Amino acid sequence: MCEGLISGCAAFNASDAKLIATNGKSLWIGHPNDKTDVAAIFLNADFLTQEGRKFAVFQSDQHVCLKETMKTGVLNEGDRVFVLGFPMGLVASERQYVICRSGIIARIRDYLEDKATDFLVDAPVFPGNSGGPVVSCPAALSIVGTKPPEKADLIGIAKSYVPYIDVAISSQTRRPRVTFEENSGLTAVEPVEAILETVVLAEKRLKGRRAQAKFQAKRKAQAPSQTEVVEPIVPLDSSQARLIRSR
Repeated sequence: MCEGLISGCAAFNASDAKLIATNGKSLWIGHPNDKTDVAAIFLNADFLTQEGRKFAVFQSDQHVCLKETMKTGVLNEGDRVFVLGFPMGLVASERQYVICRSGIIARIRDYLEDKATDFLVDAPVFPGNSGGPVVSCPAALSIVGTKPPEKADLIGIAKSYVPYIDVAISSQTRRPRVTFEENSGLTAVEPVEAILETVVLAEKRLKGRRAQAKFQAKRKAQAPSQTEVVEPIVPLDSSQARLIRSR
């Protein structure tokens, strides 16, 4: 949701939103597959609560619909969905109420058959919708041979619209002159599995960073103080050695 909110701002800069650390590294963690457009970033829930901010989360064991569940016939082409986000930067300064748009699943069969890593919904999206939740809509009716969704579940996040591209050809040279690109109304959706994989990777890296920080702190505590003077060891000459032995 953070990415969906800030992407609607025309003058957005990652450093302005403090998504870049002082060492130049990004604070978010992306999916290991470069073709999967999912990233995770940690939020301080205690700080948000202290600031009086209202927020909610999708719990992975209660509010999501995984591929294995989809394969049972719960989700099919034609089923309704909701797409949440902040399209075109339509965000009020005093309260950031989300905008809800509706649509239907346009194509999901190739994803369920492991022939694609995402699926399509027929719901127009615009800058500001990227990263927004795509939620299934409960229904009382269903297509014959399928099961209706019984509750609203997170099924993915909006990635981008599928463009319709048309090329104008010169009548004289027969060469392309102008390319027109429009929003086709179809939206590619990254599934829940991609989100969970990114979250697991982020948790592993966080544990690794904490372990490294703990090790460095322990090592620093065991190291001698900078003000401590360590006397150098001076080797004894032969006369001093004989004196010690005689004693």
